[in-house]
Parts: sequence; structure tokens; C-alpha cells
Amino acid sequence: MFAHMKAPQIPSFFKSSSAKKFNFQSRYYNETKERIENLKNKEDINIKFKRKVHNKNKTNRLIRIFFLVVFLYIIAYKYLIN
Repeated sequence: MFAHMKAPQIPSFFKSSSAKKFNFQSRYYNETKERIENLKNKEDINIKFKRKVHNKNKTNRLIRIFFLVVFLYIIAYKYLIN
């Protein structure tokens, strides 16, 4: 007697009709094997070392930040008190 009625399907922007798929290839890095292959192929391995000159730049940056904070503190104090 009663007809089986399905609920109307409302389109949605958030639901996807199928699961999202991705392609992931697992990788394994073997450093010794890589070095051996490079030596067999006679590729030059260039190693560049960085000098520690940035220490002076770091201190200059910290001094600038300190003076900026002090300056902003004085301005805020002046406006809040007066």
C-alpha cells in the first residue's frame, strides 16, 4: 500500500562523491650507497662551509630591537600618563 519513497538528494559543496586519491611513493635514502654511486660516476662532491660572520649582524639586530622596544615603551608611557 505504501510506496517506498527516497529522500531527495540535496547537492552539497562540502561532500565529495568519491574518496580523494593520492599517489605516494615511499623513498629510502641510503647515504653510503649514494656516496659510492657518486664515486663510481666520478662526480665531484663540493662541500661549502659557512663562516661565522653573522655574529656581528646578530648583535646589531638585537641592539636595534632593544632601542625600538625602549622607544615604543617611552611613547606609550607618555600617552598613557598624559
